Amino acid sequence: MAEPSVPAEAAEVFARYMHQNPLLSYMLESRRGSARRLSEMISTEDFHGLDLSRFFYGPIGLEYQIAFTLPQQPPRMLGIAISRTGPSGDFDDRDRDLLNQARPYLIQSYRNAIAFEGMRAAIGSEALTAALLSAGLTQREAEVIGLLARGSSNGDLATSLGISTRTAEKHVQNAFRKLGVTSRSQAAAKVWNLVGAEA
Repeated sequence: MAEPSVPAEAAEVFARYMHQNPLLSYMLESRRGSARRLSEMISTEDFHGLDLSRFFYGPIGLEYQIAFTLPQQPPRMLGIAISRTGPSGDFDDRDRDLLNQARPYLIQSYRNAIAFEGMRAAIGSEALTAALLSAGLTQREAEVIGLLARGSSNGDLATSLGISTRTAEKHVQNAFRKLGVTSRSQAAAKVWNLVGAEA
């Protein structure tokens, strides 16, 4: 993914020559994820001699790049590259240090997002439904609470389940009573705890 986006034909050119990027080669071989500058890996003259530079980076004016990775299982790699055009100047040590200081937080955020998506996928699972049923909820109440934990409003619940908003509200009230909670946030927390227990 690139921001700003590049035309499809340019993306094809990049895919053809990306193996020439010294940063990518270094990170694949070393499996080190800390931030490195392109200028640390190759001279300007040698960089301009690469097909990657002549056919992709050069036409878009890219001269400078800094990149780092987030942990992935080989052979996959998740990298983030930040690029600058010629007049902007190269990245300096402060830029590199800032990215290296931010990297642990980005890694944790990435791991949290993966865990959250896994838990979201578990909502509605048979194991979670069974846990909610064993807590005394009806099948419909379990469906309602699962949707509520994903952030659905009562109106959204009603639309998703093909029932009236008033009926959805009644199911929410009954489920709250059975779960021993008094708010949407408490109900959601209860569901997330059940998902975590079942995971």
